[in-house]
Amino acid sequence: MKLLSKWRLLRQCSAAGMIRYTKKARAVAFYAYEQANRERSKEVSAEHLLVALLRADESLATRCGLIIEEVCRELAKAPRECRTATSIVLSDSAKQAILLAAEERERFGHNHTGTEHLLLGISRGSSDAAKTLENRGLTINRVRDLVSHRSLAVEWKTEPVLTSIGQLP
Repeated sequence: MKLLSKWRLLRQCSAAGMIRYTKKARAVAFYAYEQANRERSKEVSAEHLLVALLRADESLATRCGLIIEEVCRELAKAPRECRTATSIVLSDSAKQAILLAAEERERFGHNHTGTEHLLLGISRGSSDAAKTLENRGLTINRVRDLVSHRSLAVEWKTEPVLTSIGQLP
């Protein structure tokens, strides 16, 4: 049953614009599914995508110094509908984040959508995940700057992009 739900989710992701995704970005979609499943949520939301981005190794979200436990605590404060179901679907906020990620990929002229584009898509949205990023200093313009610097560099720096939580260098 779980495998079937994951395949349904993958088809929904494709319909929502998740084509040409990198292996790591596709893994984030499955991490988000698992997070929603653990919470017994009926939908995969932008908040689940953000937590999943923080689980991904070497994603821009982790390089910005975001700490998964702190982000989860902040997101837990936001009111959410708790509905259980046997099949999980993408919420409107997740669909919006995925479509915005594809737009950002095009904006940068990149061939594939990566985790950095997902972070851009989330930060452009109006979800609680976007508000959490903004509260931590990751506005859409700041994330775009970080992505364009990453595009120019061969490798990431080893230190976090944010000097401390919420503080820009």
